Amino acid sequence: MEYRIHTFTTDRDDCDKKLSRILSEKVESLSHSKAKLVIQNGLVARNDQSLLDITATVSTGDRIRLDLRQGVSPRPRTARLLRGLKIIHEDASILVTNKSPGVLVHQTEEKERGALIELIHRYYRKKKRPPGYLKPVHRIDKDTSGLVIFPRSGYSHRHLAVQFKEHSVARVYSAIVHGQLRPKQGKFESNIVREADARRRRGSSGQPNVGKKAITHYHVLRYFSGYSLVNCRLETGVTHQIRIHLSEAGHPLLGETIYIPKEKRKKQRFPRHALHAASLGFIHPGTGKSVFFEAELPDDMWEFINIQLCP
Repeated sequence: MEYRIHTFTTDRDDCDKKLSRILSEKVESLSHSKAKLVIQNGLVARNDQSLLDITATVSTGDRIRLDLRQGVSPRPRTARLLRGLKIIHEDASILVTNKSPGVLVHQTEEKERGALIELIHRYYRKKKRPPGYLKPVHRIDKDTSGLVIFPRSGYSHRHLAVQFKEHSVARVYSAIVHGQLRPKQGKFESNIVREADARRRRGSSGQPNVGKKAITHYHVLRYFSGYSLVNCRLETGVTHQIRIHLSEAGHPLLGETIYIPKEKRKKQRFPRHALHAASLGFIHPGTGKSVFFEAELPDDMWEFINIQLCP
C-alpha cells in the first residue's frame, strides 16, 4: 500500500458499489478490510466531503480523494453494534446513530424502556466510559428509521442547534409511497399548523401567513407496482412535513396511520410508515469541516420493495 494521496473519479462500472469495495479495486495492495479501516479513520472524501460510513455507495462522476500519508489506525471507530444500537460514527464531539424503527429517541414517559438514549448510556456503561453530555439536537418519529445525531458537549449542541435552526443541515429521507408520484421530481411548499380537533395531526393551513413554512424537495428513484420509492430533501424542518406533503399530494406513505383516509388504513401491508432518515450533512462542531453520513434502507423496506419487484 502506497502512503500517499490517491485521487480518482468513479465511472459507470462503479455505480451502486460500496465505496470500500471500489477503494480495494482502485488502490493497489489495499484489501477490502483495510479499505473499511481507511474510511473509518476519516481518510476518504467524496466530492470534497468527508465520508465515515463503510456502507456508502457512489454515483458516476463522483470525485474520490484518499489520503494515506498518515497510515491507518488498526482500530475502527465506527459502526459498532450493541443489542440493536448501531453507531455510525463516534468522536469527542458527536455520536451518530442509525435508529431502528419502533425505537423512541428518548423516553416520553417514565415507564417507557428501550429508548435510543437509554441504549447509548448502556453502551457507555458496557465500555466503562463516561457518556459525557448526551442530548439529542433533533428527533425523528418512533416508527421512522435512520440517522440521529447526539452532541457530546454543550458546545457541540449549541453549534449543531444553530445549523438546524438555520436549515443548513443537509437532510434526505427515503420513503415508499402509495401510487406513482409524478412528475418525477418537484417541490412541495405550504404553511403547516396543528389541527384544532386532533392532538397529533397537522396539516397545511392554506393561508400564507398562518403556520410554519415547510418546503420539501422530492425525487422519485423508482416506480414499481402501485408504489414509488422517493428521496425527500428537507429545506425546512417542520414536524411531519414529509408525511403531510406526500399525503396532501395524494401519495401517503406506505404504512401511514395518521395522514391517510381511515378506510385505507387497514388495507396496508406494512407495519409502520415507510420513512427512513437516509443521510445527513453538516459542519462538524469539532473540526469545522463538512461531514456526510449515510444509512442504507432498513431490511423491512428492502424486503417490501423486493416483493413488489419479484411477485
